[in-house]
Amino acid sequence: ALSKKIEENEINEMAKIGRVLNQDEYKVGDLIFFKTVSRRISHVGMITEINGDEIKFIHSSTSLGVIISSTKEAYYQKTFAQVNRVLE
Repeated sequence: ALSKKIEENEINEMAKIGRVLNQDEYKVGDLIFFKTVSRRISHVGMITEINGDEIKFIHSSTSLGVIISSTKEAYYQKTFAQVNRVLE
């Protein structure tokens, strides 16, 4: 299996690519970013489902591997930064 750890500074740079979206523009496949370290963008996931104001996204967890989480979880509510669309 191919594996590469994306460094936090790379994720911060990744957040500058594409267009930052307004909430009514979010779609499955968009990238969702979080400020988890020192108030800078340091975590990224990909949106898999949108139900009203809840966004589910797939991402890699240090302790659990690849998982699906929700913006309804307190941690992700607190650290949410932005959603970008890289490909139009």
